[in-house]
Amino acid sequence: MERPKEVAAFEWLFLAAIALGVVGAIIDWELLAADPLLLTVIALSLIVTLLLVIGTSRFRSNVSRWILTVLTVIGVAMSAGTLGVTTLTGLLATVTALLQVLALFLLFTEPARTWFAAPATDTQPEEPGPA
Repeated sequence: MERPKEVAAFEWLFLAAIALGVVGAIIDWELLAADPLLLTVIALSLIVTLLLVIGTSRFRSNVSRWILTVLTVIGVAMSAGTLGVTTLTGLLATVTALLQVLALFLLFTEPARTWFAAPATDTQPEEPGPA
């Protein structure tokens, strides 16, 4: 079964959200550089998020999909104080949250749910047999 366009769109939207998060981190670099532990946590979060996005969209991992969903809901709830703030970083946080929520919504559409429910062996192209 071919990967649905909703799953491909999820991947691009979530990667765009990650990119905006990196831009926000660059803008707040002085604040982050003052706390090496915070910088480490953000870097590890970025790596884990990228792995979950790839696991979800490329490897059809339903576990990754649910972990990413739970972590995103927690992250959006924790950043609720910065959402809607009129500063540049507040605007970036708001757009990032919206992109993440929209991306996750796409993972729960009918084509995406069907794709996740299909057997994983269905993703491999058939090998031509001996003639």
